[in-house]
Amino acid sequence: MELDFLVMMTTTSVLVYLLLEVMRFLTPSVKDVNLAFSLETFTAFFVLFYLLKQAFEGGIFASDESKVALFLGAQGAMVAFVLLYITPQYVDFAMPQAFEAFIRRVNQCLAAIDMHVELGYEYFCGLMAGLAALITIAQTKHAVDFGHYYHSFTKTAWDKTWQNLGYRVTGYRKFQVQMHLAFLLPILIVVTFVQSIMKSFFAPKYISEGLFDLLRLALIAVYIGVKASLSRREIQWGADQSYGYIKALPYNTNDQFFQTMTNRMLSTVNGIWTTVLGHFGCLAIPILLVVLLLHKGCYFFCSPTMPAINFDFLYTNVTGMNETTINAGQSPLSNETRVKTNPYAAENMAGIFSEVNSKGLVPGVFYRALLEFLAFWWVLSYFAITVFALLYYRRFQSQAATAKQKIL
Repeated sequence: MELDFLVMMTTTSVLVYLLLEVMRFLTPSVKDVNLAFSLETFTAFFVLFYLLKQAFEGGIFASDESKVALFLGAQGAMVAFVLLYITPQYVDFAMPQAFEAFIRRVNQCLAAIDMHVELGYEYFCGLMAGLAALITIAQTKHAVDFGHYYHSFTKTAWDKTWQNLGYRVTGYRKFQVQMHLAFLLPILIVVTFVQSIMKSFFAPKYISEGLFDLLRLALIAVYIGVKASLSRREIQWGADQSYGYIKALPYNTNDQFFQTMTNRMLSTVNGIWTTVLGHFGCLAIPILLVVLLLHKGCYFFCSPTMPAINFDFLYTNVTGMNETTINAGQSPLSNETRVKTNPYAAENMAGIFSEVNSKGLVPGVFYRALLEFLAFWWVLSYFAITVFALLYYRRFQSQAATAKQKIL
């Protein structure tokens, strides 16, 4: 039920966005009512919630996997905070400038009701670090599984072991290329976000900055496509592991190995739909981030400055005069004073909301910086956890092979 709902919501969000873009092209007078943007944002948070639910399904400290996810989430929060607050000049988000533009715009809107907001950049970095931690926790399990999957099909000895157990891979060379692309493409994506490496070399010397950002977005889309092409095989491999373990059990008399493999088989069979849900969620989140970037971030390049908010309807010009000057027959004073009417009146509140909605509350530069950071962090954390898992499995497999040789 959850999987059906997530697939339906994600598909609907993307289709609504595509329909909106077609309407923009056919009838330029049609304005965005933020329906697609709200639907995409809701779906992204919904998918993230269910990934977190899956990570802590048995309890926060119920298993070693949840403890590892919490540890990596805490590490990710610290790295994200340092990246945004201490070293923002090295990455291509321009987050401090975007945050200042956002706060300035909010204060322009709040000026209508005589309010003002002061929010330090460090508090915003703390919120973003918390969101980065949630993203890291949500994809820890599937990144570790991919590390095991990548290790199993890129190590010759391990390949032969699985082939002897009856597992076959058709089109193995093409499959290996896909595996290496899925593992190495995040490095290229992360490098494109480093200000002093790629962007300063290519833009604006060879290509414009806008084109560079679109190419980077296309690279993220290619990475999503490669991961999607491997998802079915990865899920199938998880189920086929049980068959391989069954064939291996008669040849091993170790009781601990037997119990471990039995638990692994049961978890694989019972959690197949959970695995499918997790794989879809790990693909749906970056897809929605790319769509959100296309929806809001790329329009920033067409009109980087937002129209000014005008609250003149809240003021009336009153000519300076008093009873003494009028009774004396003198002409009124020439100066005029602007007097503010009650902003909380029904008609004034309607005018304020209409003005803010038509001119926009959040600057495009803030949308772009925020969504680019989230896309960057999703790719970086997935790659970092995969490397961590790959190192662990290589060491674990080498120790297991050594122990087996000693037994024999």
